[in-house]
Amino acid sequence: MFDLINQMKGAITPDVTEKLAQFTGESPTATSSALSNIVPALGAGIINKGATADGATELLGMADRTGISPAQLGNLGALFGNRQAASGLVSGGAGILSSLFGNKMGPLGDFVASRSGIGGRSASSLMGLLAPIALAMVGRHARSTGLGAAGLASMFAGQKAGLGNLLPGGLSNVLGLGEPARPYAATVEELPRRGREVREGAGVPVHRARNKWLPAVLLGAAALLLFTLVPRLGRREAPRVERPRVEEGVGGAGMEGARGMVERRLPDGRTINLTQGGPADNLWRSLQAGQAAPIALGAQDFRQDSAALTPVGANQLREVGQVLRAYPSAQVTVAGGAPEGGAPAQNMARARAQAVHDSLTAVGVSDAQVDVAPAPSGPSGVTMQVQPR
Repeated sequence: MFDLINQMKGAITPDVTEKLAQFTGESPTATSSALSNIVPALGAGIINKGATADGATELLGMADRTGISPAQLGNLGALFGNRQAASGLVSGGAGILSSLFGNKMGPLGDFVASRSGIGGRSASSLMGLLAPIALAMVGRHARSTGLGAAGLASMFAGQKAGLGNLLPGGLSNVLGLGEPARPYAATVEELPRRGREVREGAGVPVHRARNKWLPAVLLGAAALLLFTLVPRLGRREAPRVERPRVEEGVGGAGMEGARGMVERRLPDGRTINLTQGGPADNLWRSLQAGQAAPIALGAQDFRQDSAALTPVGANQLREVGQVLRAYPSAQVTVAGGAPEGGAPAQNMARARAQAVHDSLTAVGVSDAQVDVAPAPSGPSGVTMQVQPR
């Protein structure tokens, strides 16, 4: 049986941990502690997503696009020891993490950082490094066994039920999986009834006290309830007004709340949830109307002096990718801004534009839809021009 979490644990040797520590600048001990949470979190995210046919199809597509060879999987120390290659993994991993965890990426990074003592940026880098590795392992297993999306979904669906028991304490709640239930030692009917009972799960005998004060307690409670209700008699409560839920039809904008998520219907009839008023929501509106749409990611959507996306930036691109996949004829031109001019600024602008391209294709947008243009002079960040066709 394919056990992704244990395969990842086995691949992360002390030498690999040392290389990861050097890349992030954290101590090997703190890095090892962080990995003890990151590895099961990634495994859980992949299993949870892959338990449906659509999710498994997306996973296989992302696995193919990692470009990680079997030889590299067998020598992770050398891969992570190459700083340029490792930085590329982090950039590509941002899109994978966004697809796996969505808006849980921020809480997950905070959880890893607080439990291990590493910085939040280091936690994000480690997750970005290992996400493509985990997917490459899934792809390798699928190829070696001939599993398609349906077979992969069936395998992961069988593993999903036991996920809570595989995760460190607290991590299940961060990922929205809930904590595993604690089994009871016996049912109520099985507890001894001869003047004593066994405390649940502990095996400690407990004698049941006689409730001779129960009538007096009940009488007092009834008096208190009556005292509370009498002043309210005759007072009319204001009617509660329920806001109707509006279902949105094809091409309709619908009625929305002031913030949060909004449901949008795609041309193929599927619905997706988008951040209301966000870049993807605005893109959806434009494409529905057959209009071009500019999308801007600011410098705040990238790590400082880095092409790596922040969790917020990655989540925005994940939503944009969901919309673009439903409009395969739309063309996207991506360009990074270089405000200072010169080679370093141009290189950073190109790297950020490429990171946006990679994040979109990682969530299933066709490579033919996305072009990376030369970096113009302008504000830091990345602009995307989407043209309907």
